[in-house]
Amino acid sequence: MSNEPVIIFGATSGGGLELAKKIRSDDRPVCAVVRPTTETDLLVTLGVELRIADAFDVTSVDQALKDFGPDATVASFLGGGFAEGRPIDGIGNINAIDAATRAGVGRFILMTSIGCGDSYDAAPELSKQMWTELWKKKNRGEKYLKNSPLGWTIIRPGGLRAPEPTGNGILVEDPLTFGLIHRKDLGAVTYAAVNSTAVIGKTYTAVDQTQAEHARDGQIIPAAI
Repeated sequence: MSNEPVIIFGATSGGGLELAKKIRSDDRPVCAVVRPTTETDLLVTLGVELRIADAFDVTSVDQALKDFGPDATVASFLGGGFAEGRPIDGIGNINAIDAATRAGVGRFILMTSIGCGDSYDAAPELSKQMWTELWKKKNRGEKYLKNSPLGWTIIRPGGLRAPEPTGNGILVEDPLTFGLIHRKDLGAVTYAAVNSTAVIGKTYTAVDQTQAEHARDGQIIPAAI
């Protein structure tokens, strides 16, 4: 099993926390980049290293990533809209991408959402009314990552649910796929992506296979990673 470190932004809950648990179950090093006010007891119990930084602050993010290198992978779950009135989805992720680039990190896995980029037509009409402006911020992060020197992977989750996982989470390359996914299942498919080099340079939709649909009635084919 690999001993290469994984650095997680957004590791305190949901998919990020599940990813941290799975990586640590392999006895592999995990570093969580967290804000100073974040509750971190569970991460400490898991044996996760903590680095304190505010994703809006370039200097602190640089400091958090400075001694990692090409064997490290960053997974960013930063999102959720406008923290402190600012779009963390864009600025926060761009700061993390820049810091990873300056540190010489090898890989970066970015979580955005269905509705971004070429998946816009797969999004429900209500979501388009509510989230188009936020998707523009996420799109900025996607484009920035693709133009970076990092080995990038983009994962666009469907609607996120909090109940217990179903174990049916999949990654799909077809951007017209849509549906729901449980947060822990998102962590599980991200774990699979972390452990695969086949995902580098690719964009995926993350959905629950039993709840997935296709905007053009096409076939839903899980990606082979």
